[in-house]
Order: sequence, then structure tokens, then C-alpha cells
Amino acid sequence: MSTFSISLASPSFGGCGVWVQVPSYVLRGASSSTHYEYEVQVIMAGERWTLLRRYKRFRELHLTMKNKWQPCHSLPGISYSKTSESLARQRRKLLEDYLQRLLDVCSDIHCCPLNICRSNPSKLALLEFSAFFRKGVFESSKYGTS
Repeated sequence: MSTFSISLASPSFGGCGVWVQVPSYVLRGASSSTHYEYEVQVIMAGERWTLLRRYKRFRELHLTMKNKWQPCHSLPGISYSKTSESLARQRRKLLEDYLQRLLDVCSDIHCCPLNICRSNPSKLALLEFSAFFRKGVFESSKYGTS
């Protein structure tokens, strides 16, 4: 298992009181199951937690949010090379920017669970917004996340 990291910047909280960063990625799996997982760090309401997510989970998040809230920004494009380190390195920052923009935009939508976070940041509201941010949801596979 190989881990790739970058230096951490100071947290800057979005309009909904959530700070999200994708500081690293790791190569997981064996043989045809080899893939990259991205470390997602979340800080909200005094809590901090870390998740590992495959690109397909970012894509599922994007499609769900696009259907629910419409004003979604573009997700970095799909590639069929699951093991290209240069692709993983490029995607890492793009995925971080995508998550922060998604949270900021959706927190401005009145009927979105994140809207209440503008005045009262709540982990429960973030988890209601999407299971993507729930620790343990996708961590069930023998070779990492599913």
C-alpha cells in the first residue's frame, strides 16, 4: 500500500461551517482490484473526522446532488485508468475544490439540510445532506472501500 500526501493548508471554513480537504490518496487493492482512494478530512462544529473514498463515490455524490439540488459544479472527469498516479495527483485537488464548492452552493439553497448550518453548524445536518460524509459507510471491502 502506497500513500501520497501534500502539505496541509490552514482550514478555511465555507459558508456552511464545514471545512473539507483532500490531502492525500492511497493505492489499494490487488491485481485487477487495484484503485486509488482519496483521504477526505472534514472539520465541523468542533469535530474532525477522516474518510477514504474511491472516485466512484465522488461520482455517486455528484449525480445524487445534481438530481436533488441542480446547481452542481462539474466533477473532474472519469478515466478508465484506475491506477495512474499522475491522474490521482491531478484529481486530488480538483476533488477537494469540488467538495468545498458543492457544500457552499448547497448551503445557500433554502430547502437543503446544509442551509441551517449557516447559522448553526451541525454534523447531523451534513450527514442528512449525504451519506458520503458518514464514516464507515463504504469501508467494507477486503481491499479498502467499496
